[in-house]
Amino acid sequence: MSIIHWLAGPDGQLISSACVIVILMLMLFMSLRLYASYRNKRVYRLLTSALPLFMVQQLLLAWISYPEQAAPPWLQVTASIMQIVSFIIINFVFMKLYTHRSARLKSTPFIIMIGLTFVIAGAHYALFPSSVEAAAAGEQVRFLALDFYSLIVTFLILLDTKGTEMNTRYSASLITYFIIELSRIADGYVFHGSVDWLLLLSHLLPIVYFMQLFLLLFQWVIERLMLTYQSSITDGLTGLYNRRHFNLKAEQLLNRFKGTAVTFLRHRQLQETQ
Repeated sequence: MSIIHWLAGPDGQLISSACVIVILMLMLFMSLRLYASYRNKRVYRLLTSALPLFMVQQLLLAWISYPEQAAPPWLQVTASIMQIVSFIIINFVFMKLYTHRSARLKSTPFIIMIGLTFVIAGAHYALFPSSVEAAAAGEQVRFLALDFYSLIVTFLILLDTKGTEMNTRYSASLITYFIIELSRIADGYVFHGSVDWLLLLSHLLPIVYFMQLFLLLFQWVIERLMLTYQSSITDGLTGLYNRRHFNLKAEQLLNRFKGTAVTFLRHRQLQETQ
C-alpha cells in the first residue's frame, strides 16, 4: 500500500480531522479572549459557537469514514448540516470583522441560508427514505441536495465579497473551500472513490482552509493589539504623542546621548471671520 493510498483512506480522514480540530481549538482560545476583551460581544459569541460545531462535525467525519463503524441513520446527515451551518456562521463573522464599518452587513441572507439547510435536509428525508435505510445498513450515503446546496452557498458567499472591501486572503480561503466541495462532489458522484489523489485532496485541503482562517483571525488580533497600543501613546484629538510617551522617549534619548536638545515649535492657526 502506497502512502497516497493510505492517506486517501479512513486513516487520512482521521489525520485530517485531528489537525483541523487542533487549529479550531487555537481559534476558539483566541475568540474567547476577544469575547472577554472587546465590546462587540455578538460577533465573537457567534464565532465561539461556530467553532465547536466544526469540531463536532470533524469528529463525525472521522467516525463515518471507517466502514466497520455502524453509524446511526441520522449521523451522516447531521454531519452535513453541521458543516453547512457552521460554515455560514463563521463566514458571517469574518465578513463582519473585515467589512468596513460604514457598510452594514445584513444578517437576513445568512439566516435564510441556515433555514434552507434544514428545509433541504427534511425534504431529502421525506422524498428519499431509501437513503435512510441504506445508512442504517452501514453504507455511506451521499446527500445530493445538501452537497450541491453547500457548493451553492460557498459560491454565493464568494460572490458577496466582491462588493465589500475584504481581505484578499479571506477570498483565497473561500476559493480553497470551494475546491474542497468540488473535489468531494466529484469523488462522490463521478469517480466513487476510485481516484486516490482526489480523496487526498479532500483530506488535505480542509487543513489548508482552517489554517487560512486561523491566520486571518490571528491577523485581526494583532491589528486590535496595535490599535490599542497606538491609542495608548497618542492623543485622540490631535493624533500627537501624549505626555507620557514623550517623557519616555525623552528619557531614553537622555540616557543614550550626553547632549540632547529639544525644540518646541508653536503653530498658530489664524481663523478668518466672515
